Amino acid sequence: MKILAIDTSGQTAGAAIVDEYITIGEINLGAASGTGWHHSERLMPAVERLFSLMGLTLADMDYVAYTAGPGSFTGLRIGAATALGLARGINRPAIAVPTLDALAYNIGCADALIMPMMDARRRQVYTAAYRWENASLIRITDYYALPIKEALLMANGRTIFLGDGTDAYREDIVTTLPNAQFAPVNANRQRAASVGCVAMQMLHNGYTPSDAVALMYVRQPQAVQDLERK
Repeated sequence: MKILAIDTSGQTAGAAIVDEYITIGEINLGAASGTGWHHSERLMPAVERLFSLMGLTLADMDYVAYTAGPGSFTGLRIGAATALGLARGINRPAIAVPTLDALAYNIGCADALIMPMMDARRRQVYTAAYRWENASLIRITDYYALPIKEALLMANGRTIFLGDGTDAYREDIVTTLPNAQFAPVNANRQRAASVGCVAMQMLHNGYTPSDAVALMYVRQPQAVQDLERK
């Protein structure tokens, strides 16, 4: 079973092909610059290049997976639209993968609490807590958008932090939790291959793909919040 996985939830535009036992190929490119976000410019060239390098075509895929949020609102919509368009083009199902689940999956089979944190701005993070049980990643809390101080109250015992939120608020983390551990550089951001692995786990757990866009924002976009306050 081969899955084309797409990630556009953060600072990278990524594409990967995974099957049951191996990451066949993966490309992750920076999508943020001083002039804005560039997911729309970099995602499809990455997908096309990946197929070319691996000697595969879209028709060889059994599923197309994409990050469903939280994350960059524009990036999420680009990724979902691209994934659904590709999936429908070959009459294959699309799988919506929660971004935090995929980010946590970067820390494989760790004997610790895993807390991915994505910077939600205004000293808030998107986060949830995870543990590995019987070789499966289990989410043990809801998905939250919380002030960093409140998010850190979720830490319990040995905890591994990862994501751009840990970079933005590292001083808060180490001040509150002097023994906190952080993911290495290669595992500290969203990766398309992890999106594919979580999609595979979801399928094994009985997930039924949908043809509808399934984005998860956790909180409303900042523009909407500002409008409501006005």
